[in-house]
Amino acid sequence: MEGTIAIDDNGGRFSGKIRLEQNTLQNYDIFDVQGVRLGKLSAYAFSDASAKLKSANTAKTSGIYFLWSQASGKMKSVRVAR
Repeated sequence: MEGTIAIDDNGGRFSGKIRLEQNTLQNYDIFDVQGVRLGKLSAYAFSDASAKLKSANTAKTSGIYFLWSQASGKMKSVRVAR
């Protein structure tokens, strides 16, 4: 399946594929295992969000927490050990 082709104002063609830039801040919601929303944080990628969560006061106890990306709709689990 080919990507969508679009024509700009100058007659040039470019791909219509949408991709998220890695160098833009994205918002992540933080949830505990019971599904309770604990807060949100901003980071450039899941790895950055995971590191911020592990060092933040939001995760006060050891356990599994979930990060949900508002931009992509993806969710990732993070294990926090205190």
